[in-house]
Amino acid sequence: KHDGLFLGILTDRDVASAKSIMLAYEIWHLFDLVWTRDDSPRGGKNNPDTARQVVECLRKRGVKRRSEMLLVGDSKTDFECARAARIPFVAVLSGFATESEFRSFGVSPESIIPSVAALPALLKQIA
Repeated sequence: KHDGLFLGILTDRDVASAKSIMLAYEIWHLFDLVWTRDDSPRGGKNNPDTARQVVECLRKRGVKRRSEMLLVGDSKTDFECARAARIPFVAVLSGFATESEFRSFGVSPESIIPSVAALPALLKQIA
């Protein structure tokens, strides 16, 4: 957000749970959009319509090209959501899937990072 980025979270949690966690970690204020299962009651990230809805929401907020969007995730579901939305994906190894699993899904090695702490450096490389 501080570098002119529009930051959003897409989570399968409900809004109360997501907000509680984000407030506890003092990150709620950093995000322009928090999309929860309350916004997509028909399957959350597992529903391809969710990806399309998020892309449309981003477009309405000024993010016009899919190349300006990036989904960062830690699971196969996150990867599949990005693929359904036809937006770039970065895999984070601090969650559910391993590097070998991400590679088996088709994620390129340069799009796999050890944690979200490595994200700023990656964003500078691809900007």
